[in-house]
Amino acid sequence: MRATILGVIAMGMLGCSDSGLSTDLEGTYTIATWTENTTGCAAEGASILAQQSDTALYIEPDSFFGQDFINAVRCTDVADCMTKQADTTIFLGGWTFDAGSDSEGWTGGSVFAGVNGTMCEGEYTEHRLTGTAGAIKIESRTQMTAPFPQDKDGFCDTDAAKAAAAGMPCIKLEVVTATGI
Repeated sequence: MRATILGVIAMGMLGCSDSGLSTDLEGTYTIATWTENTTGCAAEGASILAQQSDTALYIEPDSFFGQDFINAVRCTDVADCMTKQADTTIFLGGWTFDAGSDSEGWTGGSVFAGVNGTMCEGEYTEHRLTGTAGAIKIESRTQMTAPFPQDKDGFCDTDAAKAAAAGMPCIKLEVVTATGI
């Protein structure tokens, strides 16, 4: 049984939002499609848009404790996005991208891992953002990790989880498209 769970937590965090990254994708979007394939990544799955409570998102560069990233924050609607954007809080409730460019696409990853006995195990999800300011696409591909050792402090390290997922089959594909307002 997993004794400890680490990963990206959907919560607001206070911090400075000035980022060294920039993107022409910055702005507010309405979510047009949201699909999920829980059996693999060869093709998009069925629509899950009707089951989602979020119908909009916004993209902006952010920085937290010196870590720059492009933040794509989910919102219940456009008004909720506008309220969140006006706040100085950095919201983590969507996707983050820490590498790439508008022309090549932005990438980032998240880990959900825990300790099982003396080893860590879990999932690594790589997120990819592509598009233009008028229309974006976010693809999230999830892989299980092979068991990997805890770090010296007894935690499941994100980089070790990513390495343990390398070469493992993709088990889930989630795709969101959105149009700029």
